[in-house]
Amino acid sequence: GMGAARYRHDADFARFLDEALLALPTADWHPLTAPSLDRLSTVQRATWAVQVATARTLTHRFGARPRTLIGHSLGEVAAAHLAGALDLHDAAHLVHARSELLERIAPTGGMIAARLDEHTAAQIAAAHRHGPARVEVAALNTPARVVLTAPTALLDELWEDLDARGADPRRLHGAPPAHSALVEPVLDELASALRGLRRRPLHPDTTLVSTVTGHPVTEEDLGADYWVAQLRAPVRFADALAITCRHGRHVVQELSPRPVLTVPTVEIRAFHGLAVDAFALADRDPAWAAAHAHVHGADVTWPHTPAAPVSLPPPDQWADPAQDTGTPTRWADRITATAGFDAAVRDAVRAVVADLAPVQIGTGHDDTPLERLGLHSMDVLQLRGRLLTGLAAPPRDLPDHRPTIASIAAALAVLITAEQRRTPRTGSPERSRAG
Repeated sequence: GMGAARYRHDADFARFLDEALLALPTADWHPLTAPSLDRLSTVQRATWAVQVATARTLTHRFGARPRTLIGHSLGEVAAAHLAGALDLHDAAHLVHARSELLERIAPTGGMIAARLDEHTAAQIAAAHRHGPARVEVAALNTPARVVLTAPTALLDELWEDLDARGADPRRLHGAPPAHSALVEPVLDELASALRGLRRRPLHPDTTLVSTVTGHPVTEEDLGADYWVAQLRAPVRFADALAITCRHGRHVVQELSPRPVLTVPTVEIRAFHGLAVDAFALADRDPAWAAAHAHVHGADVTWPHTPAAPVSLPPPDQWADPAQDTGTPTRWADRITATAGFDAAVRDAVRAVVADLAPVQIGTGHDDTPLERLGLHSMDVLQLRGRLLTGLAAPPRDLPDHRPTIASIAAALAVLITAEQRRTPRTGSPERSRAG
């Protein structure tokens, strides 16, 4: 269903998506027909089309043209087109050929993500070589997060080794064994399919950063041989982003049907001390990305006349406790008056986490560690302050808990319950506390 709601309500996005889909040699997906996405090649072509249409909508409607583009694996084809290096039809042809070949080799292997640095990952990969079958580092997403590729016969063995090391392994179901030796049987066929690919100059004042080298590339670098090498070489996303953002302040936006790289971006920011404001648009209205760019200092042209400022009351955490209205103002006081106490506490915690996280948060994230949701140490301090100051007698800290929404909510529920027992509710929150 990716892009379906936006396609129905956004004429610009619909037009650009149709143009991208029509440029593909195979038209086997459309957001309104809800076809089966059980083919890898269909998923890859659809993902590319949504990325291109989203970016073109942002530029057309809001004048938001990026100064730098970085693409992760398949995303580099979209980035090259948006930077001007490939026209729409050549980019579509490349995506089609690439996705068909990857679908063919998909049964030969798979991918596992793990929390490892590059050196350790290389050592583990070398330890799992059995004759011609070998494990390789396919992607370096952060200084401490990699993706490993392995033949099907080695996947279980690799996962068990990573799990025993505490590397938090996760199988990437459906991911083909790209960026490894397993693609070598199809590289000549890819080179043949890309004969006649035309290199075009990049747009003025636009930089395309390669995730093959981690450095900017020019028109001369981006012939057919580059795209053949790009499918075989590991994805150096961490290097590309760190080199791009090493000086000055940057607004980094992920344009993808689902957030995948925003949390790695936050981790790279923390590791290198970069001045980066990260944002994942995912399947929301492109106006969200324009608003994010605008409030962080990027140039945006609004397609409407701005409205006059609106006066709003201050948030609850700044409410004047001296004003006794008889209505609970603290979030904890309001929750104690509702049914479904435990669920209400969890909803309150989730709402604050959603306000701080760079990705969309739902009920499915209640047991996900906050770090994986993109919250860094300063965000956690803000979370702690906003939750504890909502209590009538803020404690120094929470009872023992894990860094997840569900565990934090359970610890808060203990505090609120204990507070209720000490202080019967006989009136307003302030009177009850004073009594």
